[in-house]
Amino acid sequence: MSLKILFLLSLLRMTMMIERIVRQAKCEASRELFCCKLTKGNFFVRAHDGSKMLGYIEKLRQLGFVMDHQLCVDLVLQYNS
Repeated sequence: MSLKILFLLSLLRMTMMIERIVRQAKCEASRELFCCKLTKGNFFVRAHDGSKMLGYIEKLRQLGFVMDHQLCVDLVLQYNS
């Protein structure tokens, strides 16, 4: 095999590995977000939980999974009621 073909094969393997890592990170962040529960307590405790949820939403955005703004708002408000 030529050096060019070997290079392309290794590039393809690395790309597939990175895609698998990103897919796994998306899955973990979305599971954390959708399983997130607000803690019963005072305003500051609930605000911290809301910040955690926003962190998961931001992490998903950075990984290329962008949610509609209204869905993000609904998720946070749903757990706040």
